[in-house]
Amino acid sequence: MNYFKKQILQITFSFLLSINFLVAQKSAEQPLTMVDQKATKATKAVFSNMFSASKKGIMLGHQDDAAYGREWYNLPGRSDVKETAGDYPAVVGWELADVELGAQRNIDSVYFSNMKNLIRQVHERGSINTISWHANNIVTGKSAWDCKQDSVVRSILKGGSNHERFLKYLDKVADFFQDLKDKNGEPIPVIFRMFHEHTGAWFWWGAKQCTPDEYIALYQMTVGYLRDVKQVHNLIYAFSPAEITSEAQFLSRFPGKEWVDIVGFDTYCPDSTAKVVWYKETVTTGLKVITKYASDNQKIAILAETGQEGIQVKNYFTEILLPLIKDYNLSYVLLWRNAFNIKKHYYIPYPNHPEASDFIRFTKDKHILLSQEAAKLELYKNQ
Repeated sequence: MNYFKKQILQITFSFLLSINFLVAQKSAEQPLTMVDQKATKATKAVFSNMFSASKKGIMLGHQDDAAYGREWYNLPGRSDVKETAGDYPAVVGWELADVELGAQRNIDSVYFSNMKNLIRQVHERGSINTISWHANNIVTGKSAWDCKQDSVVRSILKGGSNHERFLKYLDKVADFFQDLKDKNGEPIPVIFRMFHEHTGAWFWWGAKQCTPDEYIALYQMTVGYLRDVKQVHNLIYAFSPAEITSEAQFLSRFPGKEWVDIVGFDTYCPDSTAKVVWYKETVTTGLKVITKYASDNQKIAILAETGQEGIQVKNYFTEILLPLIKDYNLSYVLLWRNAFNIKKHYYIPYPNHPEASDFIRFTKDKHILLSQEAAKLELYKNQ
């Protein structure tokens, strides 16, 4: 190779490196965008800070943690996580089902007035609140699990026979969110995870109950109504199908990245050895899909619901769950609720439970963050 050809190749190579560096730098400096461009400062701060927080560890979440627990109900200050591991969870999940009916309490017997107070307490600790909504079937008047029909979603969309009635449902949901205020009267940011597990067929918005286009229209209509019509600006929007088998499946009913802030999925661990293998494989596949999508599109990744009912597998937390999640860039993992009135329906060990020591080891691992550690991350602080 002569001197001039060598020089040209070196210059070309250097130029390409410079271009790649500038593109990478521009991508890194690209400002984060949310579904709601008018989100409150605190809501934007939470969204932004959850990115950096995920590099410090994975926040532990628990559904209805402070509302009730194993054999107790509505006792101030109690928490099965705290009483077992010494601290509150960093994320607490809540449920809105029946708020759309004007009921005083939800399907899990939590009074909405009490829920609002507990959400404020979680917020004051510097922790995160996430809310799901098992909306009632507007056609039959029964629960979200009444899913024998394949026309409910279609009837709710614009032009459908139940569209105006469903907007009244959303008015009640909006009222709840707008009533979430901190001690200074400012809106409390919350994650809203609606119409979840839609790849399954056990809800009226499921894969066998509506087409992909109908589901997407329902999701977008709900976001648009809350954000643009009702002017609710303290929500971070989460999208979570049931277990994920591929990226194609994950995206098959995806409403578009401009409609989603957080991506995740729900998968529970069975109690048989063979099915535990399935659980490990399924969670691993799901985590690969959502963390890649989150990284490529400036979204936050979560394991939105998981756990094992009754915790029947020995060392589930340290030998199954922790190895599955610890090497992924996840913001949080949320374990399901400890029912006070259903004997075997619990997902967190209570004191003196045979798996309590395993859970304690899990929470003390460097990858897992409880409430006090999350508070140090100052998730609500404007940067």
